Amino acid sequence: MQKDYPGVFFQILSFTYFFMAFLTFPEIGKSQILPNSEPNISSENIDSLKVLYEMEGIDFPLATPSNGSAVSYQVTKAGVVSENALLLIPESTNDRVMAFDANTGDLVNENFIPSDPNNLSTPIHAIVGPSGSSILVSDQLEDVVQEYDIDGNYLGIFAPQGGGNTFLLDNVRGMALRANGNLLVTVGGGNNADAIAEFDSEGNYLGNFISNGTGGLDSPFDIINIVQSGGGLNSGEWLVGGITSDAIHRYNSSGAFISNFTSINTFPEQLYQIPDGPNAGNVLIANFEGTDEGIIELDPNGNTIGIYNPQELGGYRGVYELSNQNILVTTGLGVYEINRNGELVETKISGVSARFISPFRPGIVFDSSPNCSNINPGINKDGYIQVSAQDLASNITSASIFISELEVSIYNSWGGQLGDTWRLENSDDLINLNVCDYLGTELIFSLKNEKGECNQGKITLNAAPPPVLTSAFGTTITEASDLDLPTARIDTGL
Repeated sequence: MQKDYPGVFFQILSFTYFFMAFLTFPEIGKSQILPNSEPNISSENIDSLKVLYEMEGIDFPLATPSNGSAVSYQVTKAGVVSENALLLIPESTNDRVMAFDANTGDLVNENFIPSDPNNLSTPIHAIVGPSGSSILVSDQLEDVVQEYDIDGNYLGIFAPQGGGNTFLLDNVRGMALRANGNLLVTVGGGNNADAIAEFDSEGNYLGNFISNGTGGLDSPFDIINIVQSGGGLNSGEWLVGGITSDAIHRYNSSGAFISNFTSINTFPEQLYQIPDGPNAGNVLIANFEGTDEGIIELDPNGNTIGIYNPQELGGYRGVYELSNQNILVTTGLGVYEINRNGELVETKISGVSARFISPFRPGIVFDSSPNCSNINPGINKDGYIQVSAQDLASNITSASIFISELEVSIYNSWGGQLGDTWRLENSDDLINLNVCDYLGTELIFSLKNEKGECNQGKITLNAAPPPVLTSAFGTTITEASDLDLPTARIDTGL
């Protein structure tokens, strides 16, 4: 059942022709449907109208910066700074996808995917596709998931395969990938409303991962996978925000309802679980409006830690924690950095209707059982070896993106485990291990992820490195050629 907004009925009627015009004549475009000159709307009903616009994916006509310019921004970095350093943020003013620095939140490229009004109407969420070599963009008005290559070129409709089908997808918003590479898409309207639709890695419809209305779900806006166990949350579970059910719903790894994680007033958009750092495991919610408007932070038991709502901002959509523990947020007016004191720290870009925030790292998604390698690593002067996931598994490369963490256990020749189990989240994560006691022997290691395991990998350790001779005069000798005497012998130094 949809929310009832008393007192706005007749004013909503006055807007009906705008919506009908859009549905009947989509080529007119949003800017003509929503002129700067609005009908007279009482201030007490502005918030209700904003909610109705937001639910249907149409920008409320407020996205004009105070200085009157169409767009204002400061580019503090140029180009792609590293494979791990980007955040993708769609914006529906220009129907494009912007890129920001994942550490600082600074704008890197306002046209990462250039303006594409032919294929985008209200882009909401941009994520790396199952192949790792493309970007998927959900569009709330087009009712499809579009696909682009990592250079921003349009490839076509990814889901549903065969083109738009409102019996499957209608009023779509947030997305997520399952560990098996299947795509999950929130469905807010149409015949399949109040469900999470599932598509395979080619975009073929498989059915609903979460059935219509399961657990009271009403008008889902985002879905996230739990990556940090703790408190009332377990790794592999899912959280879904319902903007009409006024709750964050919790489901198990198969999509079965568990419980409500928390109630919320009243419009949760993007959800984000902090993966690491001092706030690891906490859940951030961008709450668009209501008594809880702001960025809500919950602990893993669903208890409220704080609500952060700078007085300059409102109507929150996207959320992401930066490396300095400040929070990057989006609204209908731009992208901003705020702190946990509820203060605006910096405007990253204004004059754009910004949407969800997602990390971006190009590469190939690694979603297979690992194959153990046999390796012979170098040993430094302090007796340590340094190995990465790509050293240990023959089917992992530097471009691999892990869907699930890789567990590494290392054993000595008689079966004793060395240290704790390492959990690697990226292909270039490193293990440092002191092997002084095991020189001249072999260590055995096992690798495990959600797809499978291997347990016969070998780390061959050379015998002790050659001796370094230092004379009383302080001269270091490692080879006979280091001596100036033509008849020198390394064993005697004569």
